[in-house]
Amino acid sequence: MLINTTILVMLGEPSMKINLNVFTTDIIYTPLATPILKQAKELFLKTFDGLGMLLHQNTIVFERWFGHKPEVTKEVRNYILFKLAERKG
Repeated sequence: MLINTTILVMLGEPSMKINLNVFTTDIIYTPLATPILKQAKELFLKTFDGLGMLLHQNTIVFERWFGHKPEVTKEVRNYILFKLAERKG
């Protein structure tokens, strides 16, 4: 299993070359389709982007501030995807 937790491949950062023959996760969410994940998909490997981790981590912070834990739904993920796309212009 490969889990990338570096800043490499984030927007504006250099790429890295690796050989992927494993289950691949990249915790980066801008861009969602990092070079690592694109390479893994080309190899027909199961991949996960970092948006899910971001959303679920933030439920803990939200609960501490507002007293209830929000549910991370498909609609919430789609809204965040929309907002990220909006930022790109």
